Amino acid sequence: ARIAARDHAAVWKNGETLVINHDGVGAPGAVGVAGKGTLVRSALRELRAAGRPARRIILPLGTGTDAMPLGAAGLSVLTITTARLSKAVLAIHTTRDVAANLDLAALAAAADVTETLVRAQDVLRQ
Repeated sequence: ARIAARDHAAVWKNGETLVINHDGVGAPGAVGVAGKGTLVRSALRELRAAGRPARRIILPLGTGTDAMPLGAAGLSVLTITTARLSKAVLAIHTTRDVAANLDLAALAAAADVTETLVRAQDVLRQ
């Protein structure tokens, strides 16, 4: 993400790009949306209107996501997650990080939320 921010932020920053970051998607749990206040509120409003349940997530201090360097570069970024403390989360970036840990219902819900946000991107970028 740091390299993408460095190499592409100037082109993407023109206000027409909404970055949707997926972090911890596939761990069991409800879909959460994290990001800057106004953008998250708009996203949750669009998701409610589309009948896609999601909640606002405040990431704990010290939590690093790929959204951070992209947001620091001035881009509009939403992070989609389903992560709660689970076998899937504890295994991230280890040899135990395998597809068998993933929750298929959480993946499907995150995909539905992502599709809704992509379709609503014109509203979200305002």
